[in-house]
Amino acid sequence: MCDVIIREFIPEKSQEDLALLLPAFLRIWNAKENLQFVCLTLRPFDEAQARGMFIRHLANGVRYFGAVDAKGEIRGILVTRSNPCEGFEFANLGIQPEYKRKGIGRALIRHALHLAEQDGFRAVEGKVFADDIPMLRLALDLGFSPVRMEYGRRADGANVVHMKKCF
Repeated sequence: MCDVIIREFIPEKSQEDLALLLPAFLRIWNAKENLQFVCLTLRPFDEAQARGMFIRHLANGVRYFGAVDAKGEIRGILVTRSNPCEGFEFANLGIQPEYKRKGIGRALIRHALHLAEQDGFRAVEGKVFADDIPMLRLALDLGFSPVRMEYGRRADGANVVHMKKCF
C-alpha cells in the first residue's frame, strides 16, 4: 500500500490549490489507462476545460480530494458531488497509472463514504463503466450494489453501471 493522506483541494478559492490540482488532474485524467474510464467522449481534457470545471465548483456541490504522498505529489483524485435533494455521489476517480492497485482508490472512496455519512446522507452513489473491472470490484468490495444500467453511454458504446451503498 502506498502511504498517502487525503486532503481537499479548493481551486475555486485557492490559487495554490489550483496550481497543484490542475497539472495532476490533467496528467491523471488524460493518461491512456484512465481516459476511457473518466470521459464519456473519449476525448482528452485540455487546460481550459479543466479550469472551467474548477470555476464555481462549490456552488455546484462539487469537491475535489487528492491522495497526496510524502513528497507532496498527488497520486489520485476523487471528485464528489452532493446536494441535499439529489444525494451524495462519487462522481469520478482517477489514479496515476503507476500507483494503481496500491490502495489509493480504496482510501479515496472510503473517505467519500465517511464524508457522506458525516454530512447526514444515508447513501452514496457512483457510476462505473462496465468495462472498468477493477473499479467494479472495488465498489462491490466496499459494499456498493448495482442498481441500474445505462446502455451505450460512452462514445464507443460502453455501458455504465450505477452503484449505490446505503448506510
